[in-house]
Amino acid sequence: MTWNYRMLKVAEDAYSIIEAFYDEEGEIKSWTEAAVAPSGDTKEELILDLKMMLHAQSLPVVEELPFFQNGNKLVEIVNG
Repeated sequence: MTWNYRMLKVAEDAYSIIEAFYDEEGEIKSWTEAAVAPSGDTKEELILDLKMMLHAQSLPVVEELPFFQNGNKLVEIVNG
C-alpha cells in the first residue's frame, strides 16, 4: 500500500493536510482522521517531510463525502 500527503477541504475556506493511503489500483482507500503535522527525527527528515507536504499542493484537493455505501469516501474536487 502506498501513501502520500493530500490537501483536504474541511470547510468552505479551510483546508488541512492528511495522509492518504492507496490500494493497488491507485484509489484512496483510507486516510488519517485528523490533520497531520510535519515531523522527523533529524532536521533533514523534518525538511523532507515538509517538502512531501508541499508536494500535495500540486495534486487535486480532496473532499470527504459522508455516508458513501460502506463508509465515507474521498473525492477529488475541481478548483478546490
